Amino acid sequence: MHTIDDLRRALAERTEHQSTRLNFADVKRAAGKRRFRTLFAGIAVALTPILAAGGAIALSPAGPSPRPSHNASTATAAPQAFGSTIMPPSAVSSFPPPAGPYTQTGLRFGDAEEVVLWNVADYGPHVGLRHDTTGAIRDLGSLGTPDNTDNNTFSSTIAEVLDRHGSIIDVGLFHAAGVKVKVTAGGHTVEATTAPAPGYPNATVFWVRRGGVAAAETSDPNGSTPDAVFTAYSANGTALGTTSFVQRVDSAVNRDDRSTLLGDRIRTGVTLADGGELMFWFDGDDRSAMVHAGSDRGQGTIQELTILSSLQRPPSAPGFYLGIHEFPVPGGKVVQVGIYVGPAAKVEMAGDGGAPRGSGAWSAHPELRVLWGVGSGRPSAIAWNADGSIKEVTDFRN
Repeated sequence: MHTIDDLRRALAERTEHQSTRLNFADVKRAAGKRRFRTLFAGIAVALTPILAAGGAIALSPAGPSPRPSHNASTATAAPQAFGSTIMPPSAVSSFPPPAGPYTQTGLRFGDAEEVVLWNVADYGPHVGLRHDTTGAIRDLGSLGTPDNTDNNTFSSTIAEVLDRHGSIIDVGLFHAAGVKVKVTAGGHTVEATTAPAPGYPNATVFWVRRGGVAAAETSDPNGSTPDAVFTAYSANGTALGTTSFVQRVDSAVNRDDRSTLLGDRIRTGVTLADGGELMFWFDGDDRSAMVHAGSDRGQGTIQELTILSSLQRPPSAPGFYLGIHEFPVPGGKVVQVGIYVGPAAKVEMAGDGGAPRGSGAWSAHPELRVLWGVGSGRPSAIAWNADGSIKEVTDFRN
């Protein structure tokens, strides 16, 4: 199912300089606007800089990609690529669960994952990576939602990944049944494998492994320009439509797989409703990072709760990030969490009366601080100068 791990793919590309509370309505609106890549995964607008991987790959002629097979299992939450002590979110879902079985493409990604497709109610076919051993699926995003107004057209964008074995994989959606799809790149034409779109028998999904020039990762404004052209044909050979719009959807998983812990964990001393201590940590690479919140239950594992924000390294200094996150604590209240970046001597969340509050600096970049306070209403926060004067005040809204 879609978990906050999926939403990471969206948040990483949407939340630079923000620490926002997103709800399902926000996600659905964003998905409806773009149709390709829902707000987590594909949440892809401006992913904080990561290594660009677009480039030329030698194209060799090939036959159709592997035929599909169907498995009755449904997509499941992907575990963190972060070690056994960090447990993935278990209760937060950014999208409805997959409807029906997933479709196996036979296309390999790396050494232990396969490209698969499945349907998500109201969002259409999704593409993801299924782990051979665990069965966990990492969602790469939506291919679009078929409807009656899209007959004989390609969905807005073709999803593209580099398979880590020297080839390019493209997966797309055409809004008609029973079509053939061919792709031309680098002077060669190969035929894609096709199948009825999961949940939409009047539409066709297709996938192909090829060479040629790949699209650049979404964070690379100066990357290569892809050279692939996709054409759909009817059963009698009539050309129905053509597109050349492709978009890389593996930026976030590539980043996840490169990520390492960055700096020390921040402990709060705040006991959450599940009995664990609220804590924060950072992971990423030399160019970007994610801020995580989790619950340490003192049993050798930390349950991840959410992603607070994505960051460039070093963080820029906009002051308080807009938006807060809330986590339940005993007594019917919540602990409210915000982020500040800048040279203030002290930052403090305004809680209710004498409620617990505090802040902690990121050891890798001490100018970034996570602050928290237990309360029940809309919080505010203050940044102080070294002389005791107020540097900045925020209600996390403006």
